[in-house]
Amino acid sequence: MSNYEDFQPEAIYEEIIFNHTIHALSNILRFHRSTLPDDAYAYCVRDSDNGMDFANIAPYVMVNHSLDIICANPIEFPAVGWVDIEDWEYTGRKLTFEAFKSEQKREVDA
Repeated sequence: MSNYEDFQPEAIYEEIIFNHTIHALSNILRFHRSTLPDDAYAYCVRDSDNGMDFANIAPYVMVNHSLDIICANPIEFPAVGWVDIEDWEYTGRKLTFEAFKSEQKREVDA
């Protein structure tokens, strides 16, 4: 079984927020990056070494991959190349990337 899947525009993904500022849709499998639309930004979430919590977000991780996320806006990474995760929460909302992207654009424009 592959740990990768193609991005599906009509698929429903679960919304997650990291550090109160990074809004994303989550997917347990890795996305084939070539299948993402141009206006989607995909990143990997690394598990902590003890496997009990999320550790950081990076453009790509090989070890301790927990899930992939899709953002409507790019994440600005510090020089170390990743963003540490201080807290996170699933919002309970499930939506397509198009609906998520529209909401994120409205928030930025407001």
